[in-house]
Amino acid sequence: MSQLGTYEFLFELASGGMGTVELAVARGAFGVERLVAIKRIRPHLTETNEVVSRFLDEARIISQLHHANVVGVHHASEDQRGYFLVFDYVEGETLSGLIDLANIRDERMPLPIVIRVILDGLNGLNAAHEAKNANGEPLHILHRDVSRQNLIVGTDGVTRLSDFGISKSTMHSTVTSQSYLAGKLIYMAPEYLSRAAVDRRMDIYAMGVTLWTAIAGREPWPEEGEAHTMTRIMTEGVPTLSASGVSVAPEIEAIVARACQPRPADRYATARQMIDALEEFGRHGGSIASQMEVAEYVESMAGEYLEDRRKMIAERLATRGTPFLSTEPPPPGTHASQETGAASTTYAGATDNVTARWRYVAAGAAIVALVAGIAVVARGPRASGTPVLAPSSFGPAVAPTADTATPVPAATPIPAATPVPAATPEIDRAAGEPIAAPSASQVAPSASQEVKSLPEEPRPPVLAAPRAKRASPAGSTPASAPAIPTQISTANPYR
Repeated sequence: MSQLGTYEFLFELASGGMGTVELAVARGAFGVERLVAIKRIRPHLTETNEVVSRFLDEARIISQLHHANVVGVHHASEDQRGYFLVFDYVEGETLSGLIDLANIRDERMPLPIVIRVILDGLNGLNAAHEAKNANGEPLHILHRDVSRQNLIVGTDGVTRLSDFGISKSTMHSTVTSQSYLAGKLIYMAPEYLSRAAVDRRMDIYAMGVTLWTAIAGREPWPEEGEAHTMTRIMTEGVPTLSASGVSVAPEIEAIVARACQPRPADRYATARQMIDALEEFGRHGGSIASQMEVAEYVESMAGEYLEDRRKMIAERLATRGTPFLSTEPPPPGTHASQETGAASTTYAGATDNVTARWRYVAAGAAIVALVAGIAVVARGPRASGTPVLAPSSFGPAVAPTADTATPVPAATPIPAATPVPAATPEIDRAAGEPIAAPSASQVAPSASQEVKSLPEEPRPPVLAAPRAKRASPAGSTPASAPAIPTQISTANPYR
């Protein structure tokens, strides 16, 4: 696996004309890790200032949004491969993928599932429309690319709005040309196609078309080319569901028809108004699925594909010997690299840890005994018969006070302590840090120091083993990427 700071790349999730999305694992200290999606623009596009500006504008906009129904961004940076954004990884399938899977089974998505997915998408859209900066000033965010491809339905039953790559707001540094159109034609509002002024109602229109396609299982004009489709949008508007041969409750048909009105003034003015209309349908006998029911539907439709992806993730992580999110507590020897910023793990066997513990005890006892023996020889016949205690890891060191110690006229040199073999560090489970064996210089005084005699009833010194600083292991070794699994939907949910 290749390494980028705290991120270890696993494999590519999707690709498009503008960039790619890769799955990676973000590793931190103490075994903290999570999967993330890393979005990149293609290297040759980094030479275009407008493309780079839009890419970075996306990060600035999403960083202002903190909502359960919006895919969050964690980080934006640049490396030798170009610019990249780090997003939440949402395990699930796009609404477009679920529609395709249902069509393969010659089915349509259940209406209660569709309504819950659209409600979640509208909540995320409303959060973007109503967002404010730290000073409380409106950001006036327009998504401009609401579509079934950009609604990700998670295995947790929550739908999230993604891809703000062509969005507009007061934070944008890019000025869009009047001749420039961005987005997917079928979801473009008539006023946008005619280059008229646009506002949040263009996103309402796109969500209405998304609801239309999710209910019908297809687009309004599936056989038309782009030129004819544009003409129909401008002159005829989106047909009603019943006129297209789709049977649905009258209340739902009315909601879809209002959201898809050609004139902005005839649509819902806000996402909140459309949310209220759908929830009103639910309160008066209509069925709206719970998030748990949506989760079960995603698993039933895309579970096999998602399981294949989970296996690929496990295999890639196994190549470096570290299982992802292991249920076992991290064994001694786990520590974080401070050179690369990534957490890497080295495991020491239980036998080695026990051996290391007794090495420390034996070494400490020998050193203390040596010091006490020299003190007895220096004092002569007045030495006390009190036994010497082994070193303890609890409490501060205890030593005679200055007013009770009687200095010896001449300083006695102390021989150097016998070196102790190095041992594997052991974790102090109370403090969560490695414990290093005390060195001779830390325990025994130097030859130039004076040795003081103990009082008549001395208390033997109790020495605490000093704690060592955290170690910094080497980074992980990259491995080759496995084959990418075949997806039913080739659309890039993050593009």
